[in-house]
Amino acid sequence: MNDVLRELVRLSNQSRRERRGLYPNFPVKVIALNVLEPSQMKRRGFLTGQVVVPTDFNRVGSAEIEQLFGL
Repeated sequence: MNDVLRELVRLSNQSRRERRGLYPNFPVKVIALNVLEPSQMKRRGFLTGQVVVPTDFNRVGSAEIEQLFGL
């Protein structure tokens, strides 16, 4: 997570330098948010057991799509 925050700050600073000529008094402030680690996030689960996804989900409508694109 620290790498992501570091990269965000780097990009923000880069953007600030690039904008300096256009908007010299336009401040950019990047702050860290309290973000949960993926292991701490909990799935809501309110749709558990309510939705059934067909096994051929990735192929549904493929014939029509191929026809539209002339494949």
